[in-house]
Amino acid sequence: MAITRVRCSACTGFDNEKNPVREPGPEVFGLELPTGDYRVSNADRRRRERALQPGTGSTDLCWAATTRSGHSPRFELVRQALYQQAVSTKEDIQTGQSAPAQRRLSLSPRHDWQALLQVNSMIKGKDSGANAEPDPERIESVF
Repeated sequence: MAITRVRCSACTGFDNEKNPVREPGPEVFGLELPTGDYRVSNADRRRRERALQPGTGSTDLCWAATTRSGHSPRFELVRQALYQQAVSTKEDIQTGQSAPAQRRLSLSPRHDWQALLQVNSMIKGKDSGANAEPDPERIESVF
C-alpha cells in the first residue's frame, strides 16, 4: 500500500479548562500535497488512464468547517464540510473541485457504550485539460 496524498493543515480552536478540544477546531486550512505516482503503467506497458492513477500530481488548497451541537453529554450532532481546489497541477490536467460533507449523530446511553450514525456526501467537479478523461461528468453521491 502506498501513500497517495498527504494533507498538512492548521486548525483553530480552544484549549482551556472551560473549552477542551476533543477534535480539530471549527475551521481547518491546509494544503494537500502530491505523493502518489501519476505515471503508472499497466502490464502491457501502456499508461493507465488518469482517473486510475494512485496520485493526481496536484497540490490542493483545502478549507473545512465543523459545527457541533450537543443537547446533553450523551447526545452530539456534528456537521463537517470540506472544499478542495487544485492550485498546482502536472501534465495538463486540472482536477475538479471537490466538496465532501459529513453528518454524524452520536448517542451514549451508557458511559461504556456509544451508537454512531454517519452520512457522507460528495460533490466533485469534472476534470479539465488535454489529459483529462473525456467522459466523466460532475459526481454527486451520498454514502
